[in-house]
Amino acid sequence: MRHKAILCLFILLLTFVSDGFLLGIEKGTSTLILVNGDIGLQEPFVSRLVFLLASRFNETSVIVHLDKFSQSVLDLMAYNRIIYYGLDYRVSSLSMDLVNKINAWLKGGSSKIFLWIGYNGHRFDFEQWGFTVEEENKMHTGRLYYYGRDDRLIVFKIGNPDVFFVNILNPEQVKVEALIETNDGIKPIIVRGRALNDSWGRVIYIGYHPTAYVDKLSGLIPFTDLLHEVYVYPHNKKLLFLRLEDWHPLSDNSKFKSVVDYLVNQKFYYTLSLIPAYAQGDKILETIRTENIKENLYHLLKAPYASVVIHGYTHQLNGTTAIDYEFYDEKKDVYLSVEQTRKRVEKAIELVFGANLAGFIAGWETPHYKASPEAYQKVFEKEFTFIFEDCHQDSLCWYLPYYLKINKTGYLNTILGYVRQPLEEIINEIIVYAEILSNLRYAVEIGLFYHPDVFGLDYLPQLIEALKTQGWESISLFTLLNY
Repeated sequence: MRHKAILCLFILLLTFVSDGFLLGIEKGTSTLILVNGDIGLQEPFVSRLVFLLASRFNETSVIVHLDKFSQSVLDLMAYNRIIYYGLDYRVSSLSMDLVNKINAWLKGGSSKIFLWIGYNGHRFDFEQWGFTVEEENKMHTGRLYYYGRDDRLIVFKIGNPDVFFVNILNPEQVKVEALIETNDGIKPIIVRGRALNDSWGRVIYIGYHPTAYVDKLSGLIPFTDLLHEVYVYPHNKKLLFLRLEDWHPLSDNSKFKSVVDYLVNQKFYYTLSLIPAYAQGDKILETIRTENIKENLYHLLKAPYASVVIHGYTHQLNGTTAIDYEFYDEKKDVYLSVEQTRKRVEKAIELVFGANLAGFIAGWETPHYKASPEAYQKVFEKEFTFIFEDCHQDSLCWYLPYYLKINKTGYLNTILGYVRQPLEEIINEIIVYAEILSNLRYAVEIGLFYHPDVFGLDYLPQLIEALKTQGWESISLFTLLNY
């Protein structure tokens, strides 16, 4: 029905074969990633880079371990992008033959882009591109300043103990993309260099390891933003997707309707998180098959603004709907089996499609985002092409403000979280976080969810107005899924 899980991709990517390659699955273009030194120091950081390129940019990675491969026979011409990821400070330099090949490859066309990340940048010939890299890592304060849209400086956190600064030789050849604060002042840490005959910089140096020390608003974000210049992406908008959480057959429809009416008046798109059956313990008390409940639901689905994600079958296992887990038994500390999960999902789908909601269904949302990896791979990702929650395949997912495609299933991270107590503090945190992300240069897609059953319309307008002022756009979830 669907296809192999992301784990299978990583097994292929991280299994050595005799010629030294780590093989990626062909799909569109490929990036050559060069690594060196102790493989124990490279993981999971190289795998995370592979995951990022595949899930965000649909890019296959071919990894060459230079210690296990003859650099003299390496053919670069099949690639438009090459990344050297320096994760082992003890390795020697690239062979001069390979350095010459990279320089010749860069001269072979204006579409060629070379990125050097991390250690040993001082061993490469960056002088012709207008800069050099300092040999020793230096102390820093943990603050990175990235030039976002309109050259606004955005502050990010750097937890990496080892960072490497750049010396600018010719300012006409170099664009500084990010700075880092040190005890000796501000130093360039991400730069783009160009040859004198180039119109734009095709050599990029990143003086830290962006897939290490990953955290909220860490160095991963400016790195990924910059990758939108390296790889083609279908839009360049700041998109916000609002999910109205936990509608079920016994919800207070008046609260949901007040929110929906406001959003439609504002021409703001929304996704209704639909629980099709209400239960306590093992007893189903109500479903959307009941005619008046079905009518209440229809009043909340205003075309073209509405979409729906199925939010479990009952959103409970032992307790009450919308409170309990559904695919995890909290008392026994075990996940439901794949077969148990499948049966509940099939019941949910039957109810939803029986209520003639097919035209509104965009995908799925797992109750409390908790189910076994096998449930995702063998049930959710087979039944749905979109899941409105943080992807679970890598910890990077928690921090990336992007729509990602994994196993041909789209995931949208609700990175802004949700309105809750303490209200004033949380709403301010959401607004501040969103403003930082709005100042990135390139495409961003983020999710936020809100509980009308709890708050009605009381706190949503001030949040929506603040986010619109920051430049966030609202589009149909179906438009996003068609990119």
